[in-house]
Amino acid sequence: MRALILTLVTLTSPALAAPQGWSLLETIEIREEIDGDEWRAVKTFPDAVHDRAMGFRITGYVVPIEAEAYITTFLLVKDPANCPFCGTATDAPVIEVHLSKPLPDMPEFAEITVEGDLEFVDDPHTLQAVIMRDARKVQAD
Repeated sequence: MRALILTLVTLTSPALAAPQGWSLLETIEIREEIDGDEWRAVKTFPDAVHDRAMGFRITGYVVPIEAEAYITTFLLVKDPANCPFCGTATDAPVIEVHLSKPLPDMPEFAEITVEGDLEFVDDPHTLQAVIMRDARKVQAD
């Protein structure tokens, strides 16, 4: 009986009930609309994403934007198969990350955990939904 009670307490914990990391970003809705010759992306950002935007922590894989000895900007993907430059991209979220301090160059698809503030991209001419600003590398949990 004790194991059952512990399981129920664990499953109903507020920290576990709220979507985390990639799952939370996947709740952002992006709808493409075409009106004549005009295309636009209409984005809906749930309150849960706004509530967690400051100090957002996530683990993913580095997709370099430019070859540099020290990187300050890169893309972060949930899975290396989601690489937007590899021709195998899916509709999975991609985060543009801007570091507050440069890091030595990392190999493509190196796993990293970063924490920073999410900026919402309302621009209707791009599918990009969020940018992480003032990010820093942190140790994975």
